[in-house]
Amino acid sequence: MPTEHTCSHLLTSSSTCGDKVTLSYNCLHGFGTADRCWSNIEREATPEQTAHLRRDYNKVSLLHKVAHDFDATFKKDNEWLMQGWGLMQAVEEWAETQPAGYVRIVRCDDSSYMGSDLVLIEHKNKDEYMGTTVIYIPQNCVTPPAEFFLYPSHARELRKVLNLVIGSGQILATKERKHRIRMAKKLGLDKSLEELEMK
Repeated sequence: MPTEHTCSHLLTSSSTCGDKVTLSYNCLHGFGTADRCWSNIEREATPEQTAHLRRDYNKVSLLHKVAHDFDATFKKDNEWLMQGWGLMQAVEEWAETQPAGYVRIVRCDDSSYMGSDLVLIEHKNKDEYMGTTVIYIPQNCVTPPAEFFLYPSHARELRKVLNLVIGSGQILATKERKHRIRMAKKLGLDKSLEELEMK
């Protein structure tokens, strides 16, 4: 039971059923603690509030338009309609029909060392960017596609790690190249082709 207080309600959600929009207000007392007040008030939205919420909903739905189109095209009841190479080819064709800058495809390998795709779908409109859905499509049909979402903070963390990995890879590649040159000199393989052909 929360300590004695005067409730202070704040709009926390809205729900739609047909033309009716219901607003839910929850008391903020003790929010996130064991002392939380669970007082809740619901009421029907006014016509002005309904119009405003519908405009906001349409704006938000545009954020997800491309991702929803992807799901409608390649899934049914949250199950993939195809997999592997066929899905990779179909997604590439689908991506060409989407607005520029919303879908990007990055190559990778799957666990069978087969060329596979990472499909990045941005959730954005002209004013907002929410994040990016990433779909891993292995060419190997044994493994189904996997999907995850990157909020902007997640994408920044991933970029930071990828920069570290790429930097380490470049250092190792430079060391490897220097080692090969030293070995070639040691074995007398550092002469130009012209010199070798003249002998």
